[in-house]
Amino acid sequence: MDYLLTDAHGDGRGFSKLYLNIRERFLASGQDDRAGGSTRQTFSLINEKSIKVIWYEKRYNADALLTVDGKKISVENPGEWNLGPGPDFTGAEIKIDGRRFSGDIEVHGRHSDWQRRRSGAGHESGNTVLRVFLIDDRPKTSAWLSGQFFRKKNIPQLCLGEFINPEIMSPAGDIGGYPCVKRPARGGCGDSLTSTRYDYLFRLINSAGDGRMWLKSRRYALKKPGAETEQSLYEAVCESLGYKANKQQMLSLAKKVALKKLKPVFFRTDPAQRAIALQSVFFNMAGLLPERTDGFDEETKIYAGQLGKIWEENRHFFNDVPPLKKEEWCFGRIRPVGYPTRRIAGLSYILCNFLANGFERAFLKWAETLTPGEKTHGEKIFFVTGRGYFASRTKFGSSPMARPSVLIGADRSRTMIVNVVIPYLLQHALKRRDARLEKALSELYACFPQTEENMHVKMFSNRLFGNGRKMRFREERVQQGLIQMFSDFCDVRVDGCRRCALPHIIRFSPQEFL
Repeated sequence: MDYLLTDAHGDGRGFSKLYLNIRERFLASGQDDRAGGSTRQTFSLINEKSIKVIWYEKRYNADALLTVDGKKISVENPGEWNLGPGPDFTGAEIKIDGRRFSGDIEVHGRHSDWQRRRSGAGHESGNTVLRVFLIDDRPKTSAWLSGQFFRKKNIPQLCLGEFINPEIMSPAGDIGGYPCVKRPARGGCGDSLTSTRYDYLFRLINSAGDGRMWLKSRRYALKKPGAETEQSLYEAVCESLGYKANKQQMLSLAKKVALKKLKPVFFRTDPAQRAIALQSVFFNMAGLLPERTDGFDEETKIYAGQLGKIWEENRHFFNDVPPLKKEEWCFGRIRPVGYPTRRIAGLSYILCNFLANGFERAFLKWAETLTPGEKTHGEKIFFVTGRGYFASRTKFGSSPMARPSVLIGADRSRTMIVNVVIPYLLQHALKRRDARLEKALSELYACFPQTEENMHVKMFSNRLFGNGRKMRFREERVQQGLIQMFSDFCDVRVDGCRRCALPHIIRFSPQEFL
């Protein structure tokens, strides 16, 4: 049996906060309020699953990592996900003050979580080489500060929260690095679901989709109009182009090639040559431009030569910024048409459309002209046809494809609208108390077509309805709601159901949260 979830019109009242009220009640309960501050508040609702993704995908300042007692940490291999009882990651390889360690990694939200859970079966392995936590709530005693705790083991500790930019730690953050199992068993949430609760579940899922958009919009809440907002939007566009495997690398590239450095290159270049000028900067700063072209075909040699020549004219703008390394980019487990080289080429054409007048002005103009009934849903705003060298190439020197392929397709463009444009415009509407714009965005979002399929939605569907049953839907708001609920509550490990609050939420009446 399939379960059809659809809502073509929305409720007409803007973005619902029902789910966020529920989420705050269940996820924020019992939080330690002894140490306040914006960072603590930002981290307080980040669940353990998201912290594991951050650890696994190295979304932190890797060059600055120190243990709580000041020893230098280098993470060579974050380890493999452990889907059974025991440590969170196995087979990790780290260096502490130059000394190599191989073993298991434990990850928790707060330091005190170990003390509360250490009595659980299989919680702590005998091969743990590092304990990672986000929020430091340790008692300020010398024994605890030095790492002497729990069974008198001196296991190094890392407070990861000290090495993460809170901006990228949104509770609506991507969980793409979290593992999936093909057909997980029905969970406690499914056991709590009766036929009388389907309408409420549907409302909850849609409200979770709205809530996820509220959370995404917070990225722009404290940004000042003008250059600061433009840089933030530019970073969000770059990050959204990175897909799962290269998000952090694309974000790092946007920070290194900041708009204040890139715009002089853009405006001093003839409009017909701006795309290749931007490619020259990006490929050099990404570390992806080949140092030698021996053995490459003639077209590649000519293109690489053009990039090198243009770079020599502009490199002085970036002398104080070290480039990324080629080894930092991921080309494995990605379809060749989605390689970072092609995405960077696509980015250059996107920027040619936006840099002159700015992202903010372009997005506001898009909001004025787009209607909820438009079939393309504005997908052309980031769409880039196959053009230039990478129209038919996937990497420098790769064999040409049989026919040109788009650099940024319609699906990715729609995904970028959901991840960048709508969240920004929602925050813009909130700051200006523009109820008309919020309502228009809500109506658009309610019927916005589903973007690229998400594996975590499939897993969550099995948790709710059991194997062989699916949730069928056409709207992206539903998918975003399911992703948010999975991110907040669900766990790939079966023992996670025992601690999950979602079964209790499903049993409640929504009036209790209003």
